[in-house]
Amino acid sequence: MTYQIFHLKDNRGSTNMQLLREIRNLARADSWGVFPGIFGLGTNELYWLLLSTETSCPLKLEGVELVGQSTLSPTVRPLVHEPRTKPGIYVFRWFEVVEQHVEEVVRLSGEAWETFEGGFDTEVQGLFTVLPGMKVSQVSCRMLLVTWYKDLNVWQASRAPDPEAQQRFIARQALLDSAVPIATRLELDNV
Repeated sequence: MTYQIFHLKDNRGSTNMQLLREIRNLARADSWGVFPGIFGLGTNELYWLLLSTETSCPLKLEGVELVGQSTLSPTVRPLVHEPRTKPGIYVFRWFEVVEQHVEEVVRLSGEAWETFEGGFDTEVQGLFTVLPGMKVSQVSCRMLLVTWYKDLNVWQASRAPDPEAQQRFIARQALLDSAVPIATRLELDNV
């Protein structure tokens, strides 16, 4: 199973409302979710994830810019390959990691989640490697972690997880070249 992520920007205005309606009108059954930004994306930008091998963006409109796209391969998550349905906060964390550390990042993440998720109203949605070849340089690969939080208060509380999870997160962070979190919400067809 592969996923496609499209980072879209609606240059026709300062909001993403029209873009959201146009994506919803496509009624794609393979849509994992549409995620407008809260922090880290412009008010006229969003992420759109598809459960698909299709590498071209299915939405081609004058004034809508394809800022970026990636083909994603799931690692230990998601467990179920179906559209997201829970309202709340979805944090996208883009990692750059030396290729030889990818498996260790996956292992540490999976082990940390065993105790992390039980302590908060949160659930890791997916940990992906970016394809093809995952490389962003000669030695670095790109990964994407998507985590659901009930709300921003839960996200804030989760900054202090139980000691076991904390230890694994610190070890994972030491393996990363960089990490960029972006907070979004799931669009639930209320536009």
